[in-house]
Amino acid sequence: MADFSELGIFIKISPSRASAGFNKIPKLVKGGILMIAHIYAKISNNGS
Repeated sequence: MADFSELGIFIKISPSRASAGFNKIPKLVKGGILMIAHIYAKISNNGS
């Protein structure tokens, strides 16, 4: 959970740098990260 908030703070501080770095990540990895984040969100929503 702390990792997500730290990432959010980092993106707020330097959005252009964060997006530039994110675009360097292969689409396959990006898709995997988004899928994991989506599943994690579903699990945490069901738990509460």
